[in-house]
Amino acid sequence: MKRTGNGIYVINFSHRLSDATADVYRDMIEEKLRSIEPGSTIDTFNLNSNPKLTIHGIRIILKQLQCRKLALMRIKVYETNIDDDALREIVDWICADQHLAFRPFEFHFSDCKKVTIAGLREVIC
Repeated sequence: MKRTGNGIYVINFSHRLSDATADVYRDMIEEKLRSIEPGSTIDTFNLNSNPKLTIHGIRIILKQLQCRKLALMRIKVYETNIDDDALREIVDWICADQHLAFRPFEFHFSDCKKVTIAGLREVIC
């Protein structure tokens, strides 16, 4: 985790996560997130470029972000192994936060080979 400005952070797990290692990082992420002042902003949460990361590992990580009262500007999961079901679950997670200020403004998921046109239509429509 890197602080880029006054209350603005970047969390980078690019090229480091798989479903197996997500559990290991969970406690570290939880500890780091607890140290961030409520109301702060996570500019980017990078989970991208982890081809062995599926919804199972992403779910472990996203659970740590729930109820933290942190604004999340963008989440990147491109070049992971998510599929249509995972895409729907992530979109549901994003929409579940009642406070619009805490929802991501951007969601990057290109180059996820298991995401189909049907899955895409389902989350956009």
